[in-house]
Amino acid sequence: MTYLINFPVGDWSDDGHGKCDHFEVESNKSAQELREIHFSAIDKLGFDIGDICGSYEASELSIDIFDKLVAAGFDIQWQGENQDMEKYFYDNDSRGMGSEEVFNLWIDILKFIDKDLEIKVKASESVDISFYGFDRKKRHLKTPGYGTFI
Repeated sequence: MTYLINFPVGDWSDDGHGKCDHFEVESNKSAQELREIHFSAIDKLGFDIGDICGSYEASELSIDIFDKLVAAGFDIQWQGENQDMEKYFYDNDSRGMGSEEVFNLWIDILKFIDKDLEIKVKASESVDISFYGFDRKKRHLKTPGYGTFI
């Protein structure tokens, strides 16, 4: 069976800054099974996956987590000529991460912990109906529902 799972990266509950990106995957394991794999990182790797860029304005992978990944045998580098480095970091000179890099690391850690886990990222190249400013005919598209967020 294949499961469609949403991976939110950021403030998914909207109780802080409210910024969040969502990534959908198809998985051979259920959401509950993925949660158990996620929770097992504490025992298997020595850290909570939720601590990756988990504090406000923390946009770099901590040295502590980086070192624990390396010690566990996870293939990760942040300096030098590594083809896969841009999957996790902005450039060769920092451990800076955006939401896509955090997501990539998250699912790769899950697959590292559970070798039977299969995850396929769903491509979501959608275009928003809304836009900033005005179109060529000097119209602005006002979307409904603003008042529903009280």
